[in-house]
Amino acid sequence: QQNEANMNLIVPRQFANKQDEKKLENYFAQLGTFAQLENAKAEKIYLETKFSALFEKLPLYIAEITGSGPRFYRIQTSNLSHKHIKTLCDMMWPHKIACLAKR
Repeated sequence: QQNEANMNLIVPRQFANKQDEKKLENYFAQLGTFAQLENAKAEKIYLETKFSALFEKLPLYIAEITGSGPRFYRIQTSNLSHKHIKTLCDMMWPHKIACLAKR
């Protein structure tokens, strides 16, 4: 299943119009949020190890989120199409890994 998802996620789309690209690829997958940076780093390493073939081609990032509420750290992918995020999340949920599409 990891190889199948990997194939579906690594094919980038080419658009003649940048507006079309932005409409389809302005989502990212959130794979966890943490109050402590150390916990986010540990989970990122766990995900990259467990799904090494997938996340070798689809890097994960830790984003520091600050705003009106408390600071937190989000593990996320780069921008993907909604379809690609669904494929990724369909692979994560059976492993009890929360996966959400975000804009």
